[in-house]
Amino acid sequence: MARKKCIPDTDAENARLETNKAYLSQYARLFFRKKGRAARIRSMRQEADAVASVWGEHVSGGAQTAPYVIIVEKIESEEAKLRQEELLLGLLDRQIQQMLETLPSPQMQRILFSRYLLPFPETYTRLACELSADRRTVQRMEIKALKQLHLPENPISIGER
Repeated sequence: MARKKCIPDTDAENARLETNKAYLSQYARLFFRKKGRAARIRSMRQEADAVASVWGEHVSGGAQTAPYVIIVEKIESEEAKLRQEELLLGLLDRQIQQMLETLPSPQMQRILFSRYLLPFPETYTRLACELSADRRTVQRMEIKALKQLHLPENPISIGER
């Protein structure tokens, strides 16, 4: 008796699975991008404080802009980008939650959430323990869930840096 393959049967199904995986994976990428930007802002603030305390520069110095002012302008630019990323992350989160709610079972929702939306994805083995299933069953459920997932009409794209 031949075993049923867990691999998509057609190129179209495979393309859909990859598209859905890429769409869901945007969340974690954007999360880490936002986290990295916030860390850079903290570092720039420390640098600005150090420059200000050493040189006492808080205003523009004639022909050349004071180092403190340059750093503050960079901070303001980074903070604007951070606000945009936070907004985009919130919108993406809402879209993905709506997509997951269309899945027929909470287990499928849990698997996709744990595999694609957490900063550090859960392993199949760990999910299998949580769901009282074996590893292979979790993999099959993931593929089935990805097949049943439908992208929204206007999917959000975070783009590249």
